[in-house]
Amino acid sequence: MNICNRLFLPVLVSGFGLLMAGRMGAQTAVPIPTLFNTGVSSNKPDGTPATLTADGATDLHYSIVAGVDGAISPFVTETGAYPFPYWSSDTATSKWISPQPTYAGLLQDPAGSYTYQTTFDLTSINTNTLSISGQLAADNAITAVRINGFDIGYSQSANDQNLHPFSLPNGHYVSGVNTLEIDVLNYPPAGGNPSGFRAEFTATAGQPLLTITGLGNNMILTWPTNFTGFTLEFATNLISPVVWQTNSTPSVVISSQNVVTNPVNGTQMFYRLSQ
Repeated sequence: MNICNRLFLPVLVSGFGLLMAGRMGAQTAVPIPTLFNTGVSSNKPDGTPATLTADGATDLHYSIVAGVDGAISPFVTETGAYPFPYWSSDTATSKWISPQPTYAGLLQDPAGSYTYQTTFDLTSINTNTLSISGQLAADNAITAVRINGFDIGYSQSANDQNLHPFSLPNGHYVSGVNTLEIDVLNYPPAGGNPSGFRAEFTATAGQPLLTITGLGNNMILTWPTNFTGFTLEFATNLISPVVWQTNSTPSVVISSQNVVTNPVNGTQMFYRLSQ
């Protein structure tokens, strides 16, 4: 992952006083190439969909690990047949998946619960500030969503087959392979009816706030320790091409903050955290 968190902090020296301006940390997109929307066969390096899976083919990134028919591989639902257009239309970013490849001829699925499962790898990604959100749709309802076994308390019973927003709470991701499970309930009526599931995801992460305060003849630069892998860099001006250099003074940890102490030398400086 090559992300530059450009927190420019101009420091102007007037005697021993410091005049500082900064920018708050913000949420930025995080590429997770192994996190797939339903019906997507490959992702781009930035984690967005590259190619879709053909109708009727199995979705290799999802499994139905428990259901009326036992553990099976879900299919990408044929779009040209029932239950479309009752289901929301497939797009270039996601498609419906289901226990059967087609429901042409008004085929049905048994009533009951189907647990869809997918995995994704967060190795080398800072999970402390990671946020994964997106949209889910189901026929007929979603009764539970679990991340690594933790039930987030989400359910969806609108029964309108449209995408609805959801988010996974921070604090339950692991550095490595993560498991996401969604329980989809298929309502009875007589003999059951078509069942399906659709998901789209977006990942963002908070960026650290770099703070500078004056202390005597020194400037104190700090940022939280829960943001790992960041390097403090400086430049003497922002004229293109900007030459950024690694700050040579090592940081120390004080009260959950990375702390760097630099002397005030009378030169205008611009600082940023880079990852």
